[in-house]
Amino acid sequence: MRASPLLNGLLALITGLGAVPTTAQEAVRPTALPVEWITVDDGLPQGMVRAILQDRTGYLWFATKDGLARSDGYGYTVFRHDARDSASICANHISALYEDRAGDLWIGTDAGAVDRYEPRTGAFVHVLRSDATTPGISRAVRQFAEDRAGNVLVLAADGSVTRTVKGGAAKRVAEHITAMAVAPDGALWTLTSDALEITAFGDGSGVRVERVALPAWSGVGALIADTMGKRMIMVRERSVVRFDPVTRVATDTIAIHAVGGELATCLLDGDKLWLGFVGDVLATRLSLTDGSEERIAFTEVNGGSLPGGSLVNAFAKDRSGNLWVGTTGYGVLLHRALAGRFHRLLQGSSPWLVKADREGRWIVVSSDMLWVNAPDGDVRPIAFKEALRPTGRGPSWSAIQRDAQGAWWACVTLANNTLLRYGPAPSDGLQAVTLGTQEDPLMLITCDSPDLWILASASPGQPADRILRFDPIAQRITARYVLPFALLETDYRAVSALHFGADGSLWLGTRQGVLEWRAQRWTVHKPVPGDPHSLPSERIFSLCADPDSADAVLWLGTEDAGLVRMDMRSGRCRTFDVSKGLPNNTVYAMLADAHRNLWISTNGGLCRFDPRTHALRTYSRNDGIAGTEFNRYSAAIGHDGRFYFAGTNGITWFDPNTMYGDAAPSATGDHRPGTGQHTRALEGCAERG
Repeated sequence: MRASPLLNGLLALITGLGAVPTTAQEAVRPTALPVEWITVDDGLPQGMVRAILQDRTGYLWFATKDGLARSDGYGYTVFRHDARDSASICANHISALYEDRAGDLWIGTDAGAVDRYEPRTGAFVHVLRSDATTPGISRAVRQFAEDRAGNVLVLAADGSVTRTVKGGAAKRVAEHITAMAVAPDGALWTLTSDALEITAFGDGSGVRVERVALPAWSGVGALIADTMGKRMIMVRERSVVRFDPVTRVATDTIAIHAVGGELATCLLDGDKLWLGFVGDVLATRLSLTDGSEERIAFTEVNGGSLPGGSLVNAFAKDRSGNLWVGTTGYGVLLHRALAGRFHRLLQGSSPWLVKADREGRWIVVSSDMLWVNAPDGDVRPIAFKEALRPTGRGPSWSAIQRDAQGAWWACVTLANNTLLRYGPAPSDGLQAVTLGTQEDPLMLITCDSPDLWILASASPGQPADRILRFDPIAQRITARYVLPFALLETDYRAVSALHFGADGSLWLGTRQGVLEWRAQRWTVHKPVPGDPHSLPSERIFSLCADPDSADAVLWLGTEDAGLVRMDMRSGRCRTFDVSKGLPNNTVYAMLADAHRNLWISTNGGLCRFDPRTHALRTYSRNDGIAGTEFNRYSAAIGHDGRFYFAGTNGITWFDPNTMYGDAAPSATGDHRPGTGQHTRALEGCAERG
């Protein structure tokens, strides 16, 4: 409903700004937000979290009453004051955090001292001290801001603003201030108990250019510089007022219906404003577009109970769009932007994964022979596992396959290398199947075929030098491909991937390059010194057809040179590596989705890559995946379209269709850490070299 004239008049009275337009507002609606609860049991030094910030390198910082904690997504490093170390942090009770444009972290303490942490040196520089003998600020640091010259302003709870200069002396520049923000034009906006003041800084001295009288009020407000929306925002009493920073005219007001005491924290998140109030058991999310207001109740994702009473102490958003909430003594609440989209299985293990049948109804952890996509959702051993138990051996290279009749196949080393079949009925038992030749079956090659493709040698004891195509129903060899050279048998599969070209060609990914079979002859693709268009590495982990040009382009995942686009006709290669935006140069596996993008598992996260634009998004543990280090040969598509990737901390599975329509990057406000782009184009996508 649109605000009434009475409400318009009331807001004008509150702000002292005359007749200000009021955004139409809908009814307040309740919203439940699922969160993970992070406590001292997870590594936080203490439960009272007063500020949270993600720095430009990706570390998350948490200000607590018992130290400053830094998280890399896996664990926490805690910085505490050490009286024996003058270079340690100045105090343990941290009240405010800020990252300046140079990348240094500013740390405000409850006692009023300020440190600057230099990531390049790992040193804490003591900027302001709180003891009586040193000039400084006398009460808790509430907020930081930075002027155009790179000088950092420090607002203390006693209302003083101190201007610091790197390598220079600090100077108090204002008193009786309750909130501050630096506008896009460099002017300092400040709130007092009875006025909004705008001050320009030129030669180092402040010159007040405007003062707007407000009704006297003793509460805590906020000022936010919306750099993306090019506006200034004031939160005062129970209203939000927006200003044009150039004309300094109030353009809009929005009423806040939340209950509770004074403002505890706020966060500008694009066109949404998050608000936390002292004594309020809920959080408030306000739309700056239509004025709609949500009352947010946090719910524990695993069904546990969160503490009652007031919770919100601080808000922050990370680059992945995840919301972090510092609480009033209970640790941190984490709402993942992709909550409910990534799912995790078998965490704590390091499985290998295979799609055992062509339809994808049997996604199996081949290392332990566990069925992970059973219709009832349970993870259970496949019968083949028990059948093999008496032999004391497992499938060679954990490669297994299930044929169209439901029988299981594997190469197993018993007294010698043996092709084994189990089923389809349990009464059929375990059978050794002969090839009818002297050839020795070494390993099944995982591929999309109704037949078995077997890496073999000419005879027992000889190196792998051929590929056999074997009909599992007729139980006979139907084709034989003698390789141009014997393949190395190391700690890796000799053949990591097999791709069938649309023109009948075969492509093998090996530790010795890419082998192409076409027109009854082999072509070997390897790195050629001095040729920037050749393969960048001969160690190949994965192959994937281009979603748009399956008959012309093949994508290769390498062990040490990143992602490679190969023209299947000319062999010409183009390389995308860490210098072009990949998180890591080890590309383990690739799957193509219905949106014609590639999903890539690496040693540094899971990536979604657009082969047309080369835009890339990397997903990490903060997004909900099981871990950022994946395993080779371990990706599969289920019959229902779900993607499965296995790594060193279990399996991540998801429906790729749910991963689109991500929120755009958020605006950056003074009361929140900055955000980076969710996606970026791989720069310089010219050919290698």
